Order: sequence, then structure tokens, then C-alpha cells
Amino acid sequence: MSSKSNLDFVDALRGIAAAHVALYHLRYLPNLMVPEFLRPLVEVGWSGVTLFFIVSAFTLSRSIELRKDQASSLRSYFVRRFFRIAPLFYVWLLIMSVWGRDGQPTVFVIALSALFGFNFFPGKEAGIVPASWTLGVEMVFYVLLPILLCVATTWARSLTLFMVTLVIAYFWQFEAHQIDPVPGSTFHQFSFLHHLPVFVL
Repeated sequence: MSSKSNLDFVDALRGIAAAHVALYHLRYLPNLMVPEFLRPLVEVGWSGVTLFFIVSAFTLSRSIELRKDQASSLRSYFVRRFFRIAPLFYVWLLIMSVWGRDGQPTVFVIALSALFGFNFFPGKEAGIVPASWTLGVEMVFYVLLPILLCVATTWARSLTLFMVTLVIAYFWQFEAHQIDPVPGSTFHQFSFLHHLPVFVL
């Protein structure tokens, strides 16, 4: 398979993921009735985010592998990741910090968002910018990816790493609910450790 067809395939998966997430959020629009035959598909629209995470991990791993012989490849990887996400996010962060619907957040909460660390703090995990919890998860993965790739150098080590992350995610769900026992809390659902096995997969 050519490099071009690989990229086309990845773009198709991104499109499917985006459509699924859009369908999921359409159900929140007032006066919009979801047809009954579409309801099972719409209700699992969160899986579009999971697909995004898988595609992201795949393309980044591939990109690092293709550039590993270049000088300063690790530094350029971090620079590319940061400037792909951060500039537009910071614009929205500024807008939401000044004109957000929940009033002006504290300096601490703004700093957490600017550093993509809100994911680790109960009650702050959703971020100031709507749906930015996904960026909080992705940015942590970007930082850890070079380390994960150093560990997963064979099939056996990769499988072991995956199994370890499954165990971590399993026990994390109980710990997360202890940390934030508030009914309806999204702390566990939006946490990096909850999604770590998806990236490693």
C-alpha cells in the first residue's frame, strides 16, 4: 500500500470520527428529534473521540518513525505538536476566560488550561474551552509518546505495555471515583489514565 493511500485511509477514519461526534452532539440541540433508527448510532457517538485518539496515536507513531534519523527529531516533534494545537486553543482560552458563560475563571484555572493540566484536577477536567478535555488528554499523550515508543520495541513488549495500561485504567476508575465522588462527575471519563489503553493500542 502506498504512503498516499495510507494517508487517505487515515483521513477517512478522521472523517468518520468527526461525523460520529457531530451526530452525538446534535441530540443536545433544542427541538431536534433524533429518528428512532439513528438513536443506537447517536447514543454511542462518544466512540468517535476514541477513534480520534487511535488515529492520532497511529499517525504520530508513524511520523516519529519516519523522522527518527533526522537531526533534532524529538525537538521538532514537540514543536510541531505544540504549534498544531496551542495557538488556536489559546485564542479560544482568551475568549472564554473573558466572555465565557460561567463568569471569569480564576488565574489558577486559566493557568491549568494554558498548561493543559486541567485533566488532573477534579471539577476542572472539562476545561474552560468547550470540549477541550480531549486536548488535555492528547497533550499528555504527546509528552509520553516518545517514552512509550522506547518501551514498545517488540510485539511482546508492546502487548505487555498494553496489558499494564489496561490494569492501570481498571484500578484508576475506582480511585477516580474516590477522589471525586460527586454524582455525575466527569473526572474519570475525561481523565488521561482512562484513555491511556486506547492510545497504547
